[in-house]
Amino acid sequence: MSKKVTAIISLSALVTIYGAYYWGIPALLNKPTFENFLEKKIFETNGYKTDFTKLKFKMGKLPAIWLKADEIALINDDGSKPLKLENAAIKLQLLPLILKKAEISVFQSVNSTANLTFDKKGQFKIGQYIIK
Repeated sequence: MSKKVTAIISLSALVTIYGAYYWGIPALLNKPTFENFLEKKIFETNGYKTDFTKLKFKMGKLPAIWLKADEIALINDDGSKPLKLENAAIKLQLLPLILKKAEISVFQSVNSTANLTFDKKGQFKIGQYIIK
């Protein structure tokens, strides 16, 4: 009897932890304030102005996080969009992310447009942003 109780308690704990991972984390991240936080963090880190439209997070069955948006855009200072991804989905693996290495295992978009140019100095750019 005690082995059954231990097994039930262990299984219940695992289901609770997985439920918190699968439903709890997206419930915390799927808020407009986090969308603004992400846009601000990208600007502070890389200097890129971005815009996410209807950003949603979903956890993968294995340790991964899906970022889905109706539109992801890079924005120039004049307001134009040199990069626009419609119905975009990006899957990030979580274990490499813990080691500060972003590993994208899936990247998809229904419709994508990009304004890629070379300037007179031979620098490759998306809009006003230099690609290194």
